[in-house]
Amino acid sequence: MTKLQNSVLIVLALFALFSQTYGEELKYCSKDMVFDGKCPLGTSRFTCLEEFLDRFEASAMPTRCRCQDLPSHKRKCTCDIVCGV
Repeated sequence: MTKLQNSVLIVLALFALFSQTYGEELKYCSKDMVFDGKCPLGTSRFTCLEEFLDRFEASAMPTRCRCQDLPSHKRKCTCDIVCGV
């Protein structure tokens, strides 16, 4: 192969890679986790967000977090995270 052919092949491969990476929208799935304690007043969304970031990596991109008090001094955090994480 000539240098020109190699260059064109590399450019096409990079274009295909970037179009695959940036061309798709992320799909989110709802995920529940149960923790000890009650939902803190006024900051329960942020507490759940922190719990999810501790459990998963930032690549999970948790969003729409909510907290629900459960019996026996437990709480359920629900966040939407990137599916497959």
